Amino acid sequence: MTNEYNPLEHSIVQALLKADATHRYEVPEYVEALIFGIYRELKRVYWNWNQERLEDREDWQLLDLPQGFEYRRYCWADCDCGAESPIHSKDCRCIVEHGEWNSRRLSYGTDEPENPVTEEDIAEAIKRGIPRQDFVISQAFRFARRLNLARCDEWEKLNPHPPCTCGAEATWKARDEHLPSCSPGLPNMSFGEVRINWYKYIGRGMSVNVDWDAQRWREWFDECLKRIAFYDRCSQSCHSEFRDLDAGRKPFSTDERVQCKDCKYCVQFGANSRIWNRQGSTDVKDAER
Repeated sequence: MTNEYNPLEHSIVQALLKADATHRYEVPEYVEALIFGIYRELKRVYWNWNQERLEDREDWQLLDLPQGFEYRRYCWADCDCGAESPIHSKDCRCIVEHGEWNSRRLSYGTDEPENPVTEEDIAEAIKRGIPRQDFVISQAFRFARRLNLARCDEWEKLNPHPPCTCGAEATWKARDEHLPSCSPGLPNMSFGEVRINWYKYIGRGMSVNVDWDAQRWREWFDECLKRIAFYDRCSQSCHSEFRDLDAGRKPFSTDERVQCKDCKYCVQFGANSRIWNRQGSTDVKDAER
């Protein structure tokens, strides 16, 4: 049986300060390896389709994958279902002016480094045989600016937060339970019965909602990869040629790449199956000429 999950073993922030979803069970090491394998495959096919990295995607949710597979980066935002704070309208001053207000607050309350690294320090380290990069990294703490919370509070008393102008604060009441739609509580990865969440980065503080044996995890993993494969692109020139011929067109290019989820031959006979005719034969002797 898989150990039950205890967020206190991973992060006090995860356990107490955010609405992050945690499931009942820890993720065993071999299941963690399967999850990383799925993530690598997802990144590969995402690049093939978009020609950009999955990590650089502006939208934190990737929900347009086929047949129920979902992926989300960690949600850095706080509760947005109204359990912990009001839900303001987009044009509310509390929302529109918050960024500028907070930047000014932090700027006022931040202390510069007390003993910053100088070029003379670096030159002296280099004379002693220490590479510049190594020295700078070793002295990183000397570059850090420090937040003075007392001074932030002092500034905030003179500069109150922009007020709510949409009426949300006047009617809001806190709730003990978050809604299933609350962004920090949505699964980071899900397929079939499985819901997986992690803290900040994939592999950190992961929890899962099922307690399965190795065989069942393997079956889930194989099926998950099949679904992701339909998001990939098909590089089989014969599929492209079949499509044009079926539409009554002369094949324009047998090198055209067709997306698997839109390629009826991939969908019918299996993504990236090497088929040689419209009937789905995988034997080259049956190839259409």
